[in-house]
Amino acid sequence: MKKTNLEQFAISDVGNALNEFTQRTTATTIPIVLTPSPRTLCSCYMAIPTGPLCVTTEWGRDKGYNLDDPEKDILADPGFQCAPACVRVAYCVTGQAVTYNAPVKRCPTADNVMVDCDLTLVFNIGPAARQVKMFIYKIGARRFDEMLEASVQEAIRHLIRTCPHTDIYELRGSGSGKVKKTLDELNKKFQTFGVNFTSAAITEVRFNLELQKSLQNTTEYSSKMKEEEKKQKNLMDKIKFKQIRELTELERKHAQEIQDLQATRTRVEINRTEHKTKATGVKEVKITQARQKAKVLETEATSETKVAKSTGEAEQKILVGKAEALDAATRIKIEASCTAQVTRATKSLAATENVVAALKVEADMEEKAAPMLKVKREHDLQMAKLEVLANIAGKNKVVISGTQGDAILKEMVSQGILGKIRIN
Repeated sequence: MKKTNLEQFAISDVGNALNEFTQRTTATTIPIVLTPSPRTLCSCYMAIPTGPLCVTTEWGRDKGYNLDDPEKDILADPGFQCAPACVRVAYCVTGQAVTYNAPVKRCPTADNVMVDCDLTLVFNIGPAARQVKMFIYKIGARRFDEMLEASVQEAIRHLIRTCPHTDIYELRGSGSGKVKKTLDELNKKFQTFGVNFTSAAITEVRFNLELQKSLQNTTEYSSKMKEEEKKQKNLMDKIKFKQIRELTELERKHAQEIQDLQATRTRVEINRTEHKTKATGVKEVKITQARQKAKVLETEATSETKVAKSTGEAEQKILVGKAEALDAATRIKIEASCTAQVTRATKSLAATENVVAALKVEADMEEKAAPMLKVKREHDLQMAKLEVLANIAGKNKVVISGTQGDAILKEMVSQGILGKIRIN
């Protein structure tokens, strides 16, 4: 980008001012003020073009300038006017917006990296009459160009100095807050000269080739990272959307199932109410029937109780009579048996007493005959032993010898019988 030069040119005829602004404008030069040549002495009219802001003077004095009230300042009205030769258009100021290019070379950033920066400003002069006259009388085109260049250089260098090189590319365009702040500073500085800056934009920032290539690689890597992040975000969004869709579907199914269950429960409640009503009716009917049956049974039971009571009382009387008769007969029989037994016992007692007396007599006789009976009893005993030995000897063959044989013989035969006989 090349710097724009703001120029002031002299022209011969004010009527060609609009064409002069167009023809003298190039890529690097922009005319903002034109100064028409004085009119000839014989001239009695002049043509003021439409578009440029024209300031007229009479004998070199601006008659449209009001020192006390700036709002009463006036500019020349466009059109064909009759006026003496002393009245002429002294200045024609462009009424269009002007685009000003200001390249700034080798601006150091906050981390001392040199950057070339291209700034584009759009401004206009006026359109109020006092603003146009303040620009012409106080600063002019050439001084404004010099002062604007210096101010832009200072503002851009200050702006670049506050940013690290990694943030420089973010300054491009007119949306940066720092660029807007620079625009406000320029307006504040030049508003006293009737200049109004409408926009400012950093169109390009440039580093040296190596750094620019490195930054380009970094930017490409960052772009790829952002692209990958976007892809990841897109995948996550798809997963979330799928999850939300499945969740919504499940919620819809659950809601449908809940509605079905609620409808089933409602039907069950209705059926239960109907069954309950029917059961209540059947219960009441059965209760009524049971009560009636109970009353009948109670009446029958009362009647049967009375009949049974009467029958029982009659049977009781019969049984009591039979028991009393049996008791009397049994008592008589027992009394007779007791009397017979007493009689028998008395007779048995008398007989027993007689037996006892006889036994006592027999005992007394045996006591007296005891010495005589002793010999008889010993003889009987000896004979019994001999019979036993005879039986043993008759049935078995026994050899008796030795000490044991002597003992057996002594046992079987008494010494009185054996006398002096010895068994060897």
